[in-house]
Amino acid sequence: MKRPRDRRAHLAAVARESERALRDLIRRWQALPPILPEHFDPDSRVDQGDYWFVEEYVQALDEGRDHECSGGAARHVIEIMMGIFESAAYGVRVELPQKRREHPLLRFRAEAGLGVPEEKPRPYGEWLNVEDRRLGRIPEER
Repeated sequence: MKRPRDRRAHLAAVARESERALRDLIRRWQALPPILPEHFDPDSRVDQGDYWFVEEYVQALDEGRDHECSGGAARHVIEIMMGIFESAAYGVRVELPQKRREHPLLRFRAEAGLGVPEEKPRPYGEWLNVEDRRLGRIPEER
């Protein structure tokens, strides 16, 4: 994407391009088959994801290590994601940990005159339904 001279136009273009790229990524997404312990019963009513999460937690406790999805790992991933967003929005190299701690996407939306994104419903099922409709995965209700 050619970078316009006008900063607002650049930030708005980055926002539009990011949304297009995300939609394309979601369209091409392929789920990986789950890796489950041998003792998992696929005929049980237990959710595979929940079973894996608990199994990993028990193993981590037994082995005296952090769970694969520990808070420290999540904080590290979020820091990297925020750096990627800031780098894309401003076209600069971002040092980690970041010096500016506010959310870079909200900052560049404000600087581009796009304002704060509209509120999304928070209960997961409701949020997922709204996002599926927004992304065109299911038709709009009439």
